[in-house]
Amino acid sequence: MCKVSYHLLPSRSYRSIGEARLSEFAFIIKDIEAEDIFAVPYEFHSICDDNGFYFSDYFYRDIPQTDDTMFIEQSIYKNPCDKTYEELSLLLRQGERIGYTSLDSEKDNIYAHGNDAFIALSSSCLPKIKEYYTKRYILESSNYTEFERRAKKTYENLVFHPDAFKSAEKLGRLADVIIELDRHLSVLNRYGRKAYRDGHGEVNAF
Repeated sequence: MCKVSYHLLPSRSYRSIGEARLSEFAFIIKDIEAEDIFAVPYEFHSICDDNGFYFSDYFYRDIPQTDDTMFIEQSIYKNPCDKTYEELSLLLRQGERIGYTSLDSEKDNIYAHGNDAFIALSSSCLPKIKEYYTKRYILESSNYTEFERRAKKTYENLVFHPDAFKSAEKLGRLADVIIELDRHLSVLNRYGRKAYRDGHGEVNAF
């Protein structure tokens, strides 16, 4: 499965971040690190919010120390990134799987951040962002060999017959059939095991 690299954005207002949001953000980091990458550009620490405060001003002066805040602090300092935000934006335009996250919570879900990047402000955002990048990953396959390699990472619930992709080549040019192939394989990947179990009772035979 393709990994998404989520980079922490500076807050627009550190002092508006309450304890409830900090607790939620700790869960966001844990959910990101379960499958993807959490990273903090060095530049993050040198950018102040709209009121002139830096992360360090807020984090070490204004909030009580809890398990959540200690986890956030450890995560921020153990995951440095030497790319600037401008460099990340360039990599994004070049097709890298880059997302962002933030301590702010002014949006309920996710929203576009230029050129199809997304900001994850709640854990419920992550599967949607993952699905977007996974779909893009498979649909960017340029030939059947590349499609085979990527398919085995994308459709993790499927086991492919050794000759499966040789048969697929008979369908014609990959560019002409890739959307239809992805549609069928995505359905099998998501519902195939359940369908087989409901019909035959032995999921291991699928």
